[in-house]
Amino acid sequence: MLQAAAPAQQGGSQLSFWIMIILVFAVMWFFMIRPQRKQQKEIEKFRNELKKGDKVVTAGGIYGTILEVQERTVLLKVDKDVKLRVDKTSLLKDYSEAAAAAATDSKGSSKNESKEAKVETIEAPAEKTDKEYNAIFLENEYIKVMVLPELGGRIQMAYDKIRQRHFIYYNHVIKPALVGLAGPWISGGIEFNWPQ
Repeated sequence: MLQAAAPAQQGGSQLSFWIMIILVFAVMWFFMIRPQRKQQKEIEKFRNELKKGDKVVTAGGIYGTILEVQERTVLLKVDKDVKLRVDKTSLLKDYSEAAAAAATDSKGSSKNESKEAKVETIEAPAEKTDKEYNAIFLENEYIKVMVLPELGGRIQMAYDKIRQRHFIYYNHVIKPALVGLAGPWISGGIEFNWPQ
């Protein structure tokens, strides 16, 4: 009697396992994969429809106007006499003018409307100051790892105790800088760059 009940319980647990696996994949599909594919299609459509006069920004953060479009490359006018030839895959739409126009439109609209588009500018502080970060150390007899939760779980330091050396570049100073479109970037360690 007891032996006959065991296979029925085991079959039920397998069914719930597969249901959970399917649910996890469904959540990943709807919240991660599908939106990312949609965004990629929009970017691909934008790059295929590039034409002379379009304002773009490169992945490196260089703003320019398209002068010439070829199959794989684009000639950009960056300044008066400065022209650059870049690959189409490094181009994104320049939203700076659209955001500024939306901000001026919203100021001219009715007072009841509280939504305003804001263009953020980043200015360097007048004086540099020291800042302390909380750190979590994960350690065993082989390695010691320092994680900075305030910086998104960044792995700042990893030390090999046996060879007595760092196996990930360890910069003792954190100096955030703007690099390209990815936003903050810090020299050394390992950081997680989630889609923005």
